[in-house]
Amino acid sequence: MSRPARFSIPSLRLPIHFVLLCLCLALVLSVAIMNTVLGILSGLVVIRALLGERVGWARARDSAFAAVLVFCAAAVVAARLGVDPSVSFHPALKDFHKLWVIFALLVALDDNPAPYGYLVFAAGFTFVSILGVYQSFTQRFGDSWMRAHAYVHPVIYGEMLALAALGGLCFYNRKEARTDTPLARRLTLLFLLVTLVGLAFNQTRGAFLGLIAGFGAACLIHKPLRRWGAGLAAALAAVLVSWQFIPMGGRSLSRLIEHHSPKEVAETLVGGRTILWSVAWRIFKDHPWTGVGPGNYRTVFPQYFQGMIEKEAVWGSAHNLYLHQLAERGVMGLIALLALFSLLTARSYRAAKQARNPWTLWGFACMIAFLFMNISETAFQSELTSALILFIWAWTQAAARPNRM
Repeated sequence: MSRPARFSIPSLRLPIHFVLLCLCLALVLSVAIMNTVLGILSGLVVIRALLGERVGWARARDSAFAAVLVFCAAAVVAARLGVDPSVSFHPALKDFHKLWVIFALLVALDDNPAPYGYLVFAAGFTFVSILGVYQSFTQRFGDSWMRAHAYVHPVIYGEMLALAALGGLCFYNRKEARTDTPLARRLTLLFLLVTLVGLAFNQTRGAFLGLIAGFGAACLIHKPLRRWGAGLAAALAAVLVSWQFIPMGGRSLSRLIEHHSPKEVAETLVGGRTILWSVAWRIFKDHPWTGVGPGNYRTVFPQYFQGMIEKEAVWGSAHNLYLHQLAERGVMGLIALLALFSLLTARSYRAAKQARNPWTLWGFACMIAFLFMNISETAFQSELTSALILFIWAWTQAAARPNRM
């Protein structure tokens, strides 16, 4: 008499794969949805380990995880030694969100590279692009149209769309991603058009700069992209021209170059940015080693500038990640940041050179774009944009491993 078959619990590999695809969509919607999905993903990984299945804990020993850990440690030290540790405590803890993101992704993507993730990304970005344009057409602030933003801050929205547009460029007409058929090519071109229109109605200049830098970086790796140069230049020029006519509260290109008197300069975008950068530099010179502590740029700002910038008296961001790190975390914090960015960029470049596929190309282009975006913003301090760039990096690193994607 044969023994009855033992009850077996289905593998959690497929559920984890599905949740990774859900995360692709959640990352374009909101922080709350993203954190919820990330929590489910983390829980499934733990349950999988408890069930005795193989879990890639060894991936957490990746140098990227170590670099993020050092970045977080620098934040804690800067918070403890800052001018007001009670203010710095919460911003310092927020950096550990990045540690959670990179840890969960490195482990979950060990054998779940989510090959169709870009299709989900594309669907999500198409939806928020159309929604953002609809917002601009239907919602007003006096004579100004609302900047396209979907469910997030307009700056975050613009940065996400720039990364999405880079994806469209990298995936266009590629056999590895099965986008070399006539229908797939047309859909990819449509996707690019939709994201560029979304950027036009968003008017985030840092995102625009990042898109140009990312495309240039992709052209260095994948020469066929260079034939897109003239077409993309024409499309970007059309976006710039559209800014002159879309009434977004004076965010046109001409506002960047027109002359203003000294009294008016603080009320302009460029004038205001230069003041914020100057304040950050002066804070750094007074607190060179560990800065004033995370979150304390706002605390000490009135000591360095008294007046109004774009109708606000106190600012909490230097609108330049690198200067902001110098002001709040000093040389120690900037070194930790640059070490992290250098590692991520070098690894993405190596992956794009060794595994020549659209995923790795997109990862490298996004890293270069992100470096440039942070010249005029503090994108890495946002939970959503930092999680998005870390996801793209980890996902495209998984694509570089043999027999993946």
